[in-house]
Amino acid sequence: MYAEAQAFLYFLREGRLVAAKELPLVEPEEYLGGILDMTGELNRYAVLRATARDTAAVARCRDLVDSMMGKFLQVAAGGSTEFSTSLISPAGL
Repeated sequence: MYAEAQAFLYFLREGRLVAAKELPLVEPEEYLGGILDMTGELNRYAVLRATARDTAAVARCRDLVDSMMGKFLQVAAGGSTEFSTSLISPAGL
């Protein structure tokens, strides 16, 4: 829960995914669980922003989730062992 909250807070403040090394109190498994859970928060946030017609915020949420899913698929396919350090910032997409 802590990792999820911190990840969402980083996204709101900085528009990016927090790196695991930025959460020194969080174990790798907690970090992964937290960022996975954060995608649900991003979806809810995107719906809230969409009701306010904030298309830029919705696009940032979509871009981050898309980037995360791409990295999850790479890891699952054995193509990468690094996750958080290789994610693209949504601002850079």
